[in-house]
Amino acid sequence: MSSGAELLFSFEFDERAAYEVEQKGWLEQVSVGLPDGRVISVCFYDPVRLAQELDSEVKRGKPFFC
Repeated sequence: MSSGAELLFSFEFDERAAYEVEQKGWLEQVSVGLPDGRVISVCFYDPVRLAQELDSEVKRGKPFFC
């Protein structure tokens, strides 16, 4: 068992993937492997893209994003 968390990709995270993530402003299909063996799915957003998502959800009547 590892002593720390580990970021797990469901695809090869190479230079092209890094570029595409930067252009989109978000990253999905990622999990975190925890020391106790659990694996949690996560998604990352940059602040601009997150603001866009929040605005979109508010316009749909949802004052939150999860």
